[in-house]
Amino acid sequence: MAIVVEDGTGLTDANSYVSIAYADSYFYDRGISEWDTYTPENKAQALILATEYLDMYYNYTGYKSSSTQALDWPRDYAYDVDSNEITDIPVALKKMTCEAAVRAIASELQPDLESGRTIQREKIANAIEVEYAEGSGGTSEPIYLIIDRLGFSTGIVISKNRMSGQLRVTRV
Repeated sequence: MAIVVEDGTGLTDANSYVSIAYADSYFYDRGISEWDTYTPENKAQALILATEYLDMYYNYTGYKSSSTQALDWPRDYAYDVDSNEITDIPVALKKMTCEAAVRAIASELQPDLESGRTIQREKIANAIEVEYAEGSGGTSEPIYLIIDRLGFSTGIVISKNRMSGQLRVTRV
């Protein structure tokens, strides 16, 4: 799988925010030797999956620079937490990509989830009352705190894209 790193110009075929060499250096500097055990092909796939995950999961500051660019960055009117204009691929986004990549190798970033809690009883009168069946835990998705904190603390991430659950109400 060929990795095409976004260089800040809005490439139409980019599929990663960082190169394998950047990720190698990132993990070496942090003493995370697990990354060294993977093949270049595994690393490339993980970086591509990580980039895809970040672009699907997060809403970034500003607007895409071009309608033809493959990834969400570069962006126009993008500002960091200190109100400085961001004119290149943010370092925080590169770090987020690396952190997501190492997790992509270890497990699936976006696992399929089972449906939520089982509604046992629902009452609609003067107020709405919902009772959940015992032991029904609902859906949960992985939360990657370091990735969230890198994005939100720098201001490049303004919110998460989350699918909201829908509740079907049947009149009886």
